[in-house]
Amino acid sequence: MTTRVSIALSIVLATMTACTSQPNSAAKIDEWVGTITTEGNVTTVVNQSGSVWGGEARLVEEMSIGVDVGEDEYMLGRIANLFVADGLVYLTDTQVPAVRVYSTDGRYVRTIGRGPGQGPGEYTAPVLVSAVVDGTVFVYDPNNRRLTAFDSTGETSESWDVQDAACCAWRMSVAPDGTLWLPVEQHGFASPTGDTRHGARAYTVGAEPRDEIRWHPDIDFPIDVIDVGGMEMTVPFSPEYAWALSADGGVIVGASDRYRFEVHRMDGGKLVVEREVDLVPVDPDEAEWRRGWTLHNIRSYIEPTFDASMVIPEHKPAFVGFAPDAHGGAWVWRRGPSRHVGGDCVEDPFDTDVATARDKSCWTADGFFDVFDGDGRYLGWVRQPDGLARWNAQLNLFPMGDIVYAIIETAEGVPTVKRYGLALPGEEATQR
Repeated sequence: MTTRVSIALSIVLATMTACTSQPNSAAKIDEWVGTITTEGNVTTVVNQSGSVWGGEARLVEEMSIGVDVGEDEYMLGRIANLFVADGLVYLTDTQVPAVRVYSTDGRYVRTIGRGPGQGPGEYTAPVLVSAVVDGTVFVYDPNNRRLTAFDSTGETSESWDVQDAACCAWRMSVAPDGTLWLPVEQHGFASPTGDTRHGARAYTVGAEPRDEIRWHPDIDFPIDVIDVGGMEMTVPFSPEYAWALSADGGVIVGASDRYRFEVHRMDGGKLVVEREVDLVPVDPDEAEWRRGWTLHNIRSYIEPTFDASMVIPEHKPAFVGFAPDAHGGAWVWRRGPSRHVGGDCVEDPFDTDVATARDKSCWTADGFFDVFDGDGRYLGWVRQPDGLARWNAQLNLFPMGDIVYAIIETAEGVPTVKRYGLALPGEEATQR
């Protein structure tokens, strides 16, 4: 059975507000234009123009955790991950190391587990954290290759040795049935990501061990690579395979050669989301800089005499990655047009070492997020918070409808976690 719905300038607000978990998402809904098509268990949403919000929303800071000087519980080191549930904010700090818990108004509550150590309930570098409604907290420590479940009192209730090569750059997720899905990777599979296969393994407290891995779907897309002694390296600005575990244990996946992503839900349903946009052009001068840095990188670490031509794409990838919303939507991380900056930066990548050139490039681009509700409709966009870690938005951003938590480094270099209220166009954020 196939149904098709076209939604344009005139629409009944009440019929749409019932199917979204985003507060105030009905504002200016008459500006959204798109089509929704359902065939079997697959729903395709094509966002043709406009937005539900009517444009850009703003993030208004409401709370901050982290100080330069003060009590130890508020002096943060290297924050790897955050998770928010039941009025509590969980942070993993790999430098202390510690898994600390705060109230949503920023007050320190307790520390879960202890470190550094390798015994029961101990960790050396806790990276990932998730919690479920009964107070169970899961902590993954890749150094010990161990996943530990702590009960509501903070005591160890169960632990597992993780044999997979775990993907610590992706958030864990807990399904409605209480199953924790830990992101993993295994080598030796052919997939769009090269010789690495990405997926998630199931863990359930108090149940029989589950030898179950759910592999993420493959997507065919053009990959621009150069051959370096039999090893393929990606050309700058080439499209990539991007994915994230959604809030309910499913997966959001897409290839950034086009603006299209899929949400594979735990009930077997699939939501396909498309958006019609003009891709951001690549500045020719930045393309030359990135070409030089890539050669510098190869010559420094792989082949000292390497030289090869490479065709840099004319446009940037459609997106960088995904930050799942705890209420069921998705924040799509994108990069805007690049601009040249002066000051203490590296004009020629060959003038210094590879890492310094990368971190002090004279080229920069503003980041922003396109926000979609759980039904696949484009709500609007939000500028990336100042100080958000550049390499992985989905570990450093935790959207919750009209509230957003983020791992931020202040202008003074102080690691913090901030809570923002979402102010829609023409509105002010409501203090909570």
